[in-house]
Amino acid sequence: PYVKVPAGAEPDYCGYPAFTDEELTKWMMLAYKNNWQVFAHCGGDAALDQLIRTARAATAAYPGDDRRTTIIHGHFIRADQVPAIKELGLFPAEYPLHTFNWGDWHRESVVGPERAENISPTGWLLENNLKFSIHSDAPVIFPDAMALLATAVNRTTRTGHVLGPQHRLTPLVALKAMTLWPAYQHFEEMTKGSLEVGKLADLVILDKNPLTVDPETIKDIKIVETIKEGVTVYPAVASTGNRLTDKQRQAISWHFEGACDVAHVGDIAGKEWTLAELNGKPVASGNRPTLRFEDGRVAAFGGINRLSGTYTLEGNTLTLGALVSTRVVGAPELVEQEANLAKVLAAVDSFKVAGSELVLSSKGRAVAILRSGK
Repeated sequence: PYVKVPAGAEPDYCGYPAFTDEELTKWMMLAYKNNWQVFAHCGGDAALDQLIRTARAATAAYPGDDRRTTIIHGHFIRADQVPAIKELGLFPAEYPLHTFNWGDWHRESVVGPERAENISPTGWLLENNLKFSIHSDAPVIFPDAMALLATAVNRTTRTGHVLGPQHRLTPLVALKAMTLWPAYQHFEEMTKGSLEVGKLADLVILDKNPLTVDPETIKDIKIVETIKEGVTVYPAVASTGNRLTDKQRQAISWHFEGACDVAHVGDIAGKEWTLAELNGKPVASGNRPTLRFEDGRVAAFGGINRLSGTYTLEGNTLTLGALVSTRVVGAPELVEQEANLAKVLAAVDSFKVAGSELVLSSKGRAVAILRSGK
């Protein structure tokens, strides 16, 4: 049960299941019969108990040895559950970023200091020779690979407490949990996860080696270049001197209107820009989308969903990498508004900054006006 139960809950409150065993067994049977991979959100240990019960029943009815049924988060995997995870071929997708972001909260009010030590218990998984992956759960936490790596290695909370030192990973193992093992999780180990002949050339170049630096400084490592299938999609021009191809530049570059220097182009960075007009029409005041450029990352938030990607400044040109949408269910009008914003951002070819206004244009026509309060 919770150490401090929510207001109005009984003293033995420990959350509640999304499905009854009967309901979940029905879905697991359907999946295993058709050999579909299952991804099961298991926040608490009781949820994992339920998954183990139903996975065992489904395995007995439809035997198979390589389904890679995935435990999403597995915050509170117990030591006694690990043998069943191994027996049933379940794959843990762990969430060590929790140790920093909410570790103190778990210690003080959710499960208490003793159980909190075993949040995302990767040490137990390694002891049992189990593969696992680690993730950021974006958009709950912004996708930051170095922060993810650092928390898996250090497991320090916001107050500096080391949460479960026995579950700290070496940098090499943590990198495997971000590359090789997630590829295996998704049945993509033949094309992704490592740099080998015949696999996709997906890689990053870092400014420091995470295997040799002080573990406490891993979070400060910068991504110099990102290469997707052999093509550079995020160059850090100032560091590497690399340049985009003409094809890439034509597809994803915004040029500043008029003469300026890098500092002038950089006026857009570090501010939150709120959408005021889109395609010549005012945007309603409620849930206006925002756009932010900072530290090489761009994020557009439209009230419920988020578009995120990368950018770099080169002379009078702002170059965007691919924008990735993290879609969740929302009001139809918000979803439509965000879809329109995404189309506009992809079509923009020039921009200008006029005081507190950022004007984005396409083929000489202003398609979006954003304003900053800073």
